[in-house]
Amino acid sequence: MDKLERLTTPTARLIGSLATIGVVLVATLLVALLLGGPLEQATGRARDAAERAWITAVLGGSPGAIDLAAISAQVDPALFATATPVVLYGPDDGRFALRLTTPDGYNGNIEFAMSVAADGRIGTLSVISHSETRGFGGDILAAGSRWLAAFRGRALDNPERSAWRLSADGGAIDGVSGATVTADAMITAINRGLRFVERRQAAVGTPGADHSGESVGR
Repeated sequence: MDKLERLTTPTARLIGSLATIGVVLVATLLVALLLGGPLEQATGRARDAAERAWITAVLGGSPGAIDLAAISAQVDPALFATATPVVLYGPDDGRFALRLTTPDGYNGNIEFAMSVAADGRIGTLSVISHSETRGFGGDILAAGSRWLAAFRGRALDNPERSAWRLSADGGAIDGVSGATVTADAMITAINRGLRFVERRQAAVGTPGADHSGESVGR
């Protein structure tokens, strides 16, 4: 049994999970003590700070200017192929910030955030968490990834809707050798995120929004 196999035994995974939970609990208690408030208040502050962090990562600006009341969450398994809520933040300037998760990564969930302009074009993409392998799918998700940066300015009609696939599959988006599964998962999830914004705009009567009700699939 080699090292990799030993690390992936149920016992090792359980120990790792318990250790992670322990670290989180200790950190939460320390936050509560430092802030001098009840644990519930400290947990709430930490949660709000986490919300502001991903929004600031894709929209920029000051975290203090973020109105957390403008955040909404929607669970749409049919649209996103996951029961994880899609979180949407819409400031007054017409942009949107989304946080969503795709379960289709090579090693499981990939959570990321992105900004979408009022005209439906992608601004910034920021990966929050993933388990993809370094040297393969993990590289295209890293900070400063050129592959992720290439999505800036893309929209549902850029490339055209039928071309939101890897070029190897007849689409218009280039893949990366060794990261096909990761890239395919991200392309699909980003496209679904754009359609989520489109549906929301259609629901509130935004001019130019698509009212076709077209379903989303791989």
